[in-house]
Amino acid sequence: MKIKPLIIEIVGEAIKQDMFYAIDCLQGYSCADEYFFQHPTQDMRLLCNQKPDDKYVGIHNLDDCHILFFSRKEAERINKHVKAGKDTNDYECEAWLYWTNWNDGVERVVDYTTNLNKLIGIDKIMDNWEHQFVELKQTL
Repeated sequence: MKIKPLIIEIVGEAIKQDMFYAIDCLQGYSCADEYFFQHPTQDMRLLCNQKPDDKYVGIHNLDDCHILFFSRKEAERINKHVKAGKDTNDYECEAWLYWTNWNDGVERVVDYTTNLNKLIGIDKIMDNWEHQFVELKQTL
């Protein structure tokens, strides 16, 4: 049995709903600032380590972070500001979660906005993932 990392399950479901994600490294940069960790994207390759030889991709560069979720329209607006070199603190995310790399399993995720359950069914995603993880551990 093989399971995907939890963060791939969560963000993957958001992308299926045509949402974009961004990664905030909690350093105080606005979403359109050039130093913002990851501007809005749907590119899953930028999210995290996904192959054994990957090193420090996306969230695996950070101890903790916020993952912001945007509508397509808002993501395109932010990325337009980024390309033009214009900073903006004026953005509206649909939801965000706090991710920690020092906890294990579902304890890594905190959905402070509680919008992700309505938008992508995060509770069900985490319950299913945790069930698969327990089954996998029992086979080892």
